Amino acid sequence: EDPKQDGSEWRTPARYTQIPLTIKLNVPEGEYLSLIELGEMLNELAFPSPSEKNRGITEPRKLRKFIVLEGKKNLIAVDRWQMWKAVLFLYMASPNLPMPTYDEIVVCTEDTTVEEITLLWYRAVNDEGKKRLFCLVNADKLPYNVSEEVLNNLEVITQGSDEFKIVILISTKEQAKSHIASRLSGYIRKLPILPSDTEITEYIMSHSKAEIEQ
Repeated sequence: EDPKQDGSEWRTPARYTQIPLTIKLNVPEGEYLSLIELGEMLNELAFPSPSEKNRGITEPRKLRKFIVLEGKKNLIAVDRWQMWKAVLFLYMASPNLPMPTYDEIVVCTEDTTVEEITLLWYRAVNDEGKKRLFCLVNADKLPYNVSEEVLNNLEVITQGSDEFKIVILISTKEQAKSHIASRLSGYIRKLPILPSDTEITEYIMSHSKAEIEQ
């Protein structure tokens, strides 16, 4: 039997990463919201297509009260397996606006550079109309020297500004040994219960269908 017919191909991470986002949306219900798949969908934000570059945000994104404070650093610790759900939760505060754009998010690895993150800080401070919300995801994966430099840069770049919207997310498991968590301990925010898989699914599908139709 052809694996494409029984759906088994969709459950293979190596193959899944090669499937365009618009095709992923047609995967049968229950097949597309695994941790790997959700992460892959959102990681595509880092590689914008021409249509994504032109997606407009017509009004400021709403902020989750007591979780994201404008003009302040905001640190969130969340279980790694819920990281993407937490990211989407922040953007779901503005359900009528586009999903997070490629330049609003930097997903950290051990190889993420100081320049990549510093550019995120600059985008946040210089954001025209102060409409966007900027997230640094998996920040605990950064080496100590990179963490130190990007935090120093953050202090300099945000000095005198009280309108930027920046959220830094780290793994709860790594919080105790994270240099970022240590330096930003006074800015830790608590998350409420996160949306259900059904709510996340509805959010992704409604926005993705709208973009495909455009």
